[in-house]
Amino acid sequence: MAFSRAPLRRFNHSSDCTCKAGRYGNEAAGGATESRAFKRKSSTVRRKTELSASMHQKLQEFQDEVTTERHLLEEELNDVTNELNKLHAKEKKAEKLVKRLEQEIKSQALELAQMEVKLKGFVK
Repeated sequence: MAFSRAPLRRFNHSSDCTCKAGRYGNEAAGGATESRAFKRKSSTVRRKTELSASMHQKLQEFQDEVTTERHLLEEELNDVTNELNKLHAKEKKAEKLVKRLEQEIKSQALELAQMEVKLKGFVK
């Protein structure tokens, strides 16, 4: 039996090769592409890190501002509470004074009524 020879097909590297160089271009170009991709990813990570640090800094500043404002409001609340307590104490004193004066007026009115009775007794 004789072997038949099929005509040899000419090898076309760019379409027939499934190696890395055939899929991505030559190895130098593939390395450059990978390097650019790495640089893009690295740059993206760096920007995200910087953004995160910036956001963290802004958050810290906001928290400090809120804490400062809270302390000021607490001081103001304490001052107002102290003033309210003083006013309440004055109100209690005023109420006692009013009661004492009312008692004194009643007492004087009774005394005046008794004097009027005596005067009427003398005048008759």
